[in-house]
Amino acid sequence: MNLGVAPLAVALSVLGCAPQMATTATRVEAVKDADGLAPFAQDFDVNDVVLSPKGTYFALTSYRGGLSEVAFLNTETKEVIGGYRLAGDQVIVSLEWASDERVVIVLGERNGPLDEPRSYGELIAVNIDGSNLKTIFGYRAGEFQTGSRIKKAKSVRAFGHLMDRLPNDKNHILVHATPFGAQPGEVDLTAVYKVNIYSGIQKRLLKGPGYAVYYVTDEHGEVRAALSAVKGGDLKPYVLDADGGWQAVAESALLSADAQPVSFSAAQGRMYVYDATEKGGVGLFAFDPVSNARSVVSAHPLVAPFTTVIRPGDQTPVAVQYEPDYSEWKVLDAQDPVGRLIERLTSQFSGQRVSIRSRSEDGAMTVVLVSSDRDPGTFYLVDGKTNQMAPLLRRHESVDPTNMRPMEAFRIKSRDGLLVHGYLTLPSDEPPAPVPMVVMPHGGPHNVRDLWQYDPDVQMLAANGYAVLQVNFRGSGGYGPAFTVAGFEQWGDKVQNDIIDAIKWAVGSKVADPERICTYGSSFGGYSAAQLAIRAPDKIRCVVGVAGVYDLVRLTEETDIVETGWGRDVLQRYLGSDEGVLAKFSPARNAGQLDAPVLLIHGQDDRRAPVSQAQAMKEALQSAGKTCETVIMPDEGHGFRSEANRLRAYKKILSFLKTHIGAGPKLARAGGS
Repeated sequence: MNLGVAPLAVALSVLGCAPQMATTATRVEAVKDADGLAPFAQDFDVNDVVLSPKGTYFALTSYRGGLSEVAFLNTETKEVIGGYRLAGDQVIVSLEWASDERVVIVLGERNGPLDEPRSYGELIAVNIDGSNLKTIFGYRAGEFQTGSRIKKAKSVRAFGHLMDRLPNDKNHILVHATPFGAQPGEVDLTAVYKVNIYSGIQKRLLKGPGYAVYYVTDEHGEVRAALSAVKGGDLKPYVLDADGGWQAVAESALLSADAQPVSFSAAQGRMYVYDATEKGGVGLFAFDPVSNARSVVSAHPLVAPFTTVIRPGDQTPVAVQYEPDYSEWKVLDAQDPVGRLIERLTSQFSGQRVSIRSRSEDGAMTVVLVSSDRDPGTFYLVDGKTNQMAPLLRRHESVDPTNMRPMEAFRIKSRDGLLVHGYLTLPSDEPPAPVPMVVMPHGGPHNVRDLWQYDPDVQMLAANGYAVLQVNFRGSGGYGPAFTVAGFEQWGDKVQNDIIDAIKWAVGSKVADPERICTYGSSFGGYSAAQLAIRAPDKIRCVVGVAGVYDLVRLTEETDIVETGWGRDVLQRYLGSDEGVLAKFSPARNAGQLDAPVLLIHGQDDRRAPVSQAQAMKEALQSAGKTCETVIMPDEGHGFRSEANRLRAYKKILSFLKTHIGAGPKLARAGGS
């Protein structure tokens, strides 16, 4: 870890957001990019803004040019106090203010941008001026203690997760730890520790209910509930009773097996949970663990809650955000300052996405991100005492929203009657219909979905004359457990039918030229891109797969998901265990049926979808006499951390598309004319 470097290039030139000053890492610059693709290939200038408890300072976090960084600024003066940059593949998994002077960071590594950062289990703490850096939890937290009786930090061979910063205790935090090699179904696997943020001295407070995924604390920092993984890939909610024992609430309450604790209010004696509604959706419920009664707090007829804003003082919900097609807010307490703020902002920024990113402990200061399908967003600082709202910085300075294209939501009925949502982005307001179209299945595929938000892949394609079709097929997240489960063991079959039915809708609507349709996806999207060409050879003219999966039988043995018992259970739940079915729906084992030309782009060091997946697909296509181009990126994992490699991939994809389905009229540059 390198301390003392200019933090975020002196906080983006003190919030001037000059991207050329951002880091010393290699970045692709628009001035050197004749095709105007650089803004799409660049990382965002800033990922998030996090206020300190008293609102005195704020932290800017960023992952740019392959480096993870943070800078600390004074909220009033915008003066840069300090910051640091993590070395190599280390990334900030999460950052939490322990006090107004010290932060705690969960360290991890990133296999690639298509994969969530993987925690090392280590927690470090550092003062905002960069001093007193210390590993306070993890396998490297221990110190030699020979000849000394002074209590010191101990090494814990476990994955640590910051649970609660204990607002009434400025010297300690709560940490949830899962031992290395822990497997669901065993007992006493996880524990909660109270850890000193300066010395790392720890005390174990309680054992978890098995393989706990996360814990819920009340407004006093007391552990009250947990969600635990069990064999088979399921999650099970528990509450802590008065005697300190864990009780599985689904066994004695009106909660379903899908219930997920959100918060616990000691003042009200209630736990707030996401749970199944009577109509098969998911809503926010208040649950009384004494009477086992539940009551609905908020529910939407089509989708589950996307996020819930909790009031710190009593842990009660203030507002719920939903994402049916476009972003919607439901304010539960209009008297709460943040409730009033959400009502004001959704009116002021109508037609945009409003996100509450961070709040001070007393709720007087709030950081808000306002964004849209065409705009990565602007962070605003809202002072509740003066009712003043001031812009802090744009999330990605290089992108000009006026040159981006709108995403329009659509809904269709799939062939078996299931309601399916999606988005269509057209290359111009009045395209010479029909236009060439790229079908872009999302990754995951489960518990993930496409959202109405800025997507560099979508905008890159639209800027080069292509319509883009995105489908939240069955199995996607956000539409309730029944919709998600409907996609299990259906990767190659009904999931693809949903996408094919959406293609038919786009063609029937005279949007897409039926002779010029290509598929392009990453991770599961790469699999789907190839499988669609097999399932609908009359519709698909070419295939682009990035970091894709092409042999489902091999996937069950090769992916890093199967390194844990719960991962193996989850993957089997998603795919099933019938190797005959997996082979039937593996593009690499059915290459003779794939007539469309294929472009495979893959990272050499991918652990989630190993490069052997692309190699198997390439060999199968060549053996079948089919057309296949491959690009293997060295030193890349699941997706491309290097902006230069991202730019290289975009140029190759556009060249491939132009060869096989032509191109529509090219639009303005992303960064302006």
